[in-house]
Amino acid sequence: MLYRIIPGLSVFCCMAVCCPVPAEETPGEPAVSLSLEEWFISTDPERIGLELSFREESDWKAAYFDESGASLKLADSRGNASSEGECQYISRRELPFDGKTGEISLSWKDWLPAEDTEWMELKGEIPFFMYRTAVLSEKVKVKLVNGFSVPLTLKGAGSNGGDVKVQLSVSRLGAWCGQEESSQVMFSLVSPVRLGLLDMETHTEDGIPLPVADYGGSGIEPGGRHDWRRYLELGDRKEEELDISVRYATGMKKILAPVNIRFGLSGMEKRQEISTKEN
Repeated sequence: MLYRIIPGLSVFCCMAVCCPVPAEETPGEPAVSLSLEEWFISTDPERIGLELSFREESDWKAAYFDESGASLKLADSRGNASSEGECQYISRRELPFDGKTGEISLSWKDWLPAEDTEWMELKGEIPFFMYRTAVLSEKVKVKLVNGFSVPLTLKGAGSNGGDVKVQLSVSRLGAWCGQEESSQVMFSLVSPVRLGLLDMETHTEDGIPLPVADYGGSGIEPGGRHDWRRYLELGDRKEEELDISVRYATGMKKILAPVNIRFGLSGMEKRQEISTKEN
């Protein structure tokens, strides 16, 4: 059985908001605000899910947050606590919604609050990597052939400011299934470390821009390599080669966003303040 609670749409929910220190108190420093968008409880299987949204509160932007470094505990009003949950980042640049920058999806398996619980509380820290400057890499010529690959160096892309060597490869959708190649192309950028990859620019040999789709994905491959993907729809164009550049964050700064959210299970509402601190 699944109980889904969406703040603003149900009287049985509570939305807690985490607010940053006012920007005028920390001029030019990175800060984010977090808010609880919704939560749900599933009894079969036992699972709790929370959806947090975040928004940048200064001229610093969020490149990504470190899921593996997040330390979050969920407890109920009876003092029962869960183990650490799973985190997933969804960029709102890919899924626009209410001006929020991004979403953090949290879940806890095989644990439920006590039956007479009045509220639950989420505490911990979420590491964000913030940036103010984005740069465009050098152009590389990419053949639109399934399996084509070319090396690329992203200068200053590392979290420590160092250069990072990556591999840009091409997949023609349908080709690996023995089907006729479709007009959609997938570009995959594989790096040894996590990067603040933002966008990709593609141009024909005549200099005509071909915008890639806003959606894509990222993940970790076997061996710990990081994979970032974007798609391009060629339509009726018969391009054989493109010039491609990658836009990425530089001069990143890591901050820890403390989380202290309490939400009621019977319509109560609680507001908490947080600050972000550099790490």
